[in-house]
Amino acid sequence: MPVGSRKLIGHGSTVFRRPGRRARFEMTTDDRRLVYVTTAGCAVCKEKTPLVEELATETGLPLERVDSDTEEGAARAEELRVRGVPTLALIQGERVPFRLLGLMITRENVEHFLARD
Repeated sequence: MPVGSRKLIGHGSTVFRRPGRRARFEMTTDDRRLVYVTTAGCAVCKEKTPLVEELATETGLPLERVDSDTEEGAARAEELRVRGVPTLALIQGERVPFRLLGLMITRENVEHFLARD
């Protein structure tokens, strides 16, 4: 990348495994799913949950819920490079073509990113 240029977080990044650790899930390159990372005490998470569930149903994409309050959920969130909650990410194979954070999780934004991919 040229000096001074910046890569947008979540656009085309890859999900990596740490050396010596087995992947917790197997994915093919055609496998697409939505991952929704939340915490129990998050008001915005509770507000966005019905929308995320509705979008998953409409698109037919499987929805993986991750509670980052648990040890396993925190590890999964770290694996996906989640920086805050709520986060909605599309996983396609080993890539994460997009992530939306907080109030950016809207029907229009999700439809826009799904149409691009």
